[in-house]
Amino acid sequence: MNFWTQSRCRITRLKTHGQKTIAQVTQVDGRSCYPSIEASFRPGSYNGVSMSRDRRRWIARITLDGRQSWLGTFSNPIDAALAYDAALRTANLDVPRWRYLNFPTPEEVNIMQADSTSEHRRRSNLKLYGNNFSIEAASKVAVEKTVGYHFEVRWLGEGTRADGIFRPQQHTADEWIGIQVKATAGRRGGAHQFTGTKEYAGLMLVCVALDCMQFWIIPGVCICARNLSISAGGKWDAYRRCVAGVADALHLAWGDCAKFARQPEAVWDMPVSERHQIEYLAYKLSKIVLEGVGIFVSRPFTQMGAVDFLLNGKVRVQAKARTRMSSTSVGNYNIILRRTAGNGIYPRFSSDEFDALIVQLIRGQRLVGIFVIPMFELLQRGLVAPGIPRRGEQSSLMLYPPWSLPNTDKARSAKAWQSKYFFQLDSGLEEGDAHRLQNLLVGAIPETANVL
Repeated sequence: MNFWTQSRCRITRLKTHGQKTIAQVTQVDGRSCYPSIEASFRPGSYNGVSMSRDRRRWIARITLDGRQSWLGTFSNPIDAALAYDAALRTANLDVPRWRYLNFPTPEEVNIMQADSTSEHRRRSNLKLYGNNFSIEAASKVAVEKTVGYHFEVRWLGEGTRADGIFRPQQHTADEWIGIQVKATAGRRGGAHQFTGTKEYAGLMLVCVALDCMQFWIIPGVCICARNLSISAGGKWDAYRRCVAGVADALHLAWGDCAKFARQPEAVWDMPVSERHQIEYLAYKLSKIVLEGVGIFVSRPFTQMGAVDFLLNGKVRVQAKARTRMSSTSVGNYNIILRRTAGNGIYPRFSSDEFDALIVQLIRGQRLVGIFVIPMFELLQRGLVAPGIPRRGEQSSLMLYPPWSLPNTDKARSAKAWQSKYFFQLDSGLEEGDAHRLQNLLVGAIPETANVL
């Protein structure tokens, strides 16, 4: 029994005019096909279909995992195309491969359209390749272990020009070279793929292949491509280094002042955009206040995730900085608990992405107060989603600090439950508030703490 027989496909109209075959396929495995097909066959019209040498029959083939399989010989191209589709469905491949279907069903078309969004691609990659943030963290750990005896490496926050900076251990002057780290967990299509590699002139690009612990140390000025595909024996082989050779490559880079900019740490640490500069100021001010009462504040290894910083190395914090009130007469602040997923999609955060929300209220250059709201409170009030993030549900939280003047019963009720999570910082954190904050953070730690 060939794939055509297994697929139980039905063709309702089939006419042959010379070399042209016109067909309308209405059912595949009991499902309606989409769209209805009326097409003239030419060699290459259908995926996986070719003409036989005598040009009287059609052959169906499919290539899976680099191996080509013969599916049968058919009297018309529609039969061959449907045999190819049946084999593709039987292989249980990931959704992106469905675009090769000759006759997708309406359900498959809808799934493919949904999968074209950045959010669905993110979920697909998470399922196939693991957590991208874990890959990023692993690559930074690999860089640190490789050069730790020779160089001092420091990692920067979001919005900066580089992922991190380095200088030789014996060099005491405040001079650093920026590095941008790109990582991949393995080969795809026989090559290591690295994305977002353009516009890093003045920096050192470090591409890490975690599957074989190979490094490519490339001056950013040498890269004009948005993405790099690196294979053995290719143009980037001259920059490839094993673990033992990474430190030597960085020593050479340190002496090449023409390609790499040496700048003070404060310059590298300053974000580029205004929004990130406000977040950077809020982080610095929060760090001073919290560490003054014995709460250690640090940044996570990874960027662009839900975790903006860590408290005592355990509590994962999603931070929001606010310099303006939503209403000056009421004195409230609006917080949106969503993230960008591309193509106009803004899903809510999921309940396992962070442990506490911290909202920093800034006036001028001063931190006047913070809200520290644990995840269980956000989840109870329907502001985050358990499991996979969802769209179209409540994700806006209006905050009312002590000086606000709510004018509705709902607003006054919100101010009442929020009061236990607010800390006044005009003149520092008082001793009683410090104990209250410590107890709040202990309660926010999940049972299985995931330290990034």
